[in-house]
Amino acid sequence: MADIELAWELAEVGARHLDATERENLFVAIGAGETFKAVESLMHAVVGNGVALRAETITRLLAWLDGYRNHPDERGLRRLIAGVNTLGELSLGSREDGERRDS
Repeated sequence: MADIELAWELAEVGARHLDATERENLFVAIGAGETFKAVESLMHAVVGNGVALRAETITRLLAWLDGYRNHPDERGLRRLIAGVNTLGELSLGSREDGERRDS
């Protein structure tokens, strides 16, 4: 999966958890090919809002991140990804990517 495709996939799930300015900056970053910055921003929104992702999405994220070994922010992003809820861990009320975890 291309970097930009992954960033857009995450944007479909995570952008709704950003304010208008953050969303605009996100879309500009993706359009400019700054996918690492975009994915990092989205992962902060996903983790911070308790949003769950499909296990397949997390697997693709980790494979994508392998291409950024030794990037200054790679370890931090890897920790963020490790903190993501997967849909299998959610309560019965959640149905799809982007749903918040009900506590």
